[in-house]
Amino acid sequence: MIPVRVDSDKGAAPVCAGAVLVMVAVAVLMTVTGPVYVDVYRDYGLVPARFLSAESWSLLGPLAQVQPIFTHIWVHDGVLHLLVNVWWLWLFGAPIERQAGSIKFCGVLLGLSVFAAMGHVFVCASSIAPLVGSSGLVAGCMGAYVLVMPQGRILMLIPTAVPWTLRLHAAWFVGAWVCLQLILALSTRGVETEVAWWAHVTGFICGLLAGTWLRSQSGDRDADSLAPGTT
Repeated sequence: MIPVRVDSDKGAAPVCAGAVLVMVAVAVLMTVTGPVYVDVYRDYGLVPARFLSAESWSLLGPLAQVQPIFTHIWVHDGVLHLLVNVWWLWLFGAPIERQAGSIKFCGVLLGLSVFAAMGHVFVCASSIAPLVGSSGLVAGCMGAYVLVMPQGRILMLIPTAVPWTLRLHAAWFVGAWVCLQLILALSTRGVETEVAWWAHVTGFICGLLAGTWLRSQSGDRDADSLAPGTT
């Protein structure tokens, strides 16, 4: 099933739109530069074994070690990786920004990026594969969305021979998705994989915490407004 549209207020979401544009721009730049993209993964991706190495901290310095925590989300491994992440980020991130405001949303994005990455680092401590992409951040937005928009619905496209659509409660879709991520994370623990399952799981948990915080900021009097019925 492919998510097409989610319930959301109308209005601009400049931070989310800006993040999507930066990710696309980085992908275009990597395509233009050709083989140099390998160096981009190495320099801007977050390598768990390198991050946890005392020797690397000594040789590279604090700035070079900390930098990938904030830069890995902008780099993607291929067109499909990019398209899925930017589309899902827009679907689930834009409604949160419209509801919470751009300043709070910017803080949420920063927090989700950091904690999702750290979850991957400490579970996959010996991995030498660079962590790239915004999947952990997207997972966090999904977790936050189901709390900020508790009655939200999602329109799904079923790509069969004759495509059809299905509108269901977003919490059901997100819940099924995170259960799958957890199963895959547990079944591949200790194995080098191409997908950072633990970043997804950690990002989602942090998203639930972020959603709880955003709801508390809105106050009880605004509880009903957190569940718009329009798409």
